Amino acid sequence: MARKRLSLLATTLRTRPLAFKEALVERFAREVLPKLATGRLEHIIDRVFVGLEQAQAAHEYMESNANVGKIVLKLA
Repeated sequence: MARKRLSLLATTLRTRPLAFKEALVERFAREVLPKLATGRLEHIIDRVFVGLEQAQAAHEYMESNANVGKIVLKLA
C-alpha cells in the first residue's frame, strides 16, 4: 500500500446505532446506486485469469503490484 500511496480506513458497523446504519444505507442508495445505474461509476479490470489452474499466476501478478485495476480469476 505504501508504494501506491494508498490509505485504508476501516470500521465495523456492528457497534454502530441502528439510526447510523439506516442513514448509511439511505446515503448509499441516494449517492452511489444512481451512478452505478447510469455507468458514471465503473470498475477497471486490469487482467482476467481463466480457470483454477491460473490461480497461482493471478496471485503472483497481484503480488507484483503491476496491476492498475482489478484482477479477476474467472472459474467457468
